[in-house]
Amino acid sequence: MRPALLKISEVSDQKFLVSWKVPAVGDRRLAIAPEFAPGFSLSPEQVSGFSAGASIQSWYIAGRALADSDIVFTNLSSTMTDVLVQVSFQDGRYQTGLVRPSAPVFRVSARDGHLKVFTSYMALGIEHILLGWDHLLFVLGMVLLVTGKRRLLWAVTGFTVAHSITLVLATLDIIHVPSPPVEAIIALSIVLLAVEVIKYRQTGVETFSIRSPWVISIVIGLVHGLGFAGALSDFGLPAHARFTSLL
Repeated sequence: MRPALLKISEVSDQKFLVSWKVPAVGDRRLAIAPEFAPGFSLSPEQVSGFSAGASIQSWYIAGRALADSDIVFTNLSSTMTDVLVQVSFQDGRYQTGLVRPSAPVFRVSARDGHLKVFTSYMALGIEHILLGWDHLLFVLGMVLLVTGKRRLLWAVTGFTVAHSITLVLATLDIIHVPSPPVEAIIALSIVLLAVEVIKYRQTGVETFSIRSPWVISIVIGLVHGLGFAGALSDFGLPAHARFTSLL
């Protein structure tokens, strides 16, 4: 269910570098692939490999203009995977879009405006939240643990602000933290929160996490933001709309 990524960059007149990243388990990749419009010639040499649960392939296409053409994703309609497409031209034009199994075709046109970038990345963000059980479980744990609407409001706000800070810093490459320890700490935070919920339900004693939940939510929110940034780093941000896509 993880999204695939197709990046196309113009390197010279009517010649494009294609990078195709698709989910994989071991050396078995998801059987979907981009098909370009007639008239393109594909380079025989392909660079491929496997990294972090994905198959990565690179090749060149040439022979005609890419604008006003369709890219069809074979077998996508039989999966639950979306494809993020990013196309950049030498003259600065840029296009991005999210292709879904229900409509497995991407139309290459001109440079996208900020609204199209915003809607594409918002869809990715919502998808990450709905599939990101770690974030949802932590917020649910805070709701079960925190007493009083005012405390809960401060706790959720603290989590959101902290989450956003590390998301911005990590996505813009200001800070670098390896993914495995981040994912481990996120899992540990949910376990510790569950323990706190059970202890409070059994004893009724207010611990520090109940009296000052915003402190806990800020600290853990910083880590969760790093986890979100790890997912976003797989796709990158369009150069002409970095703030829009990050927002």
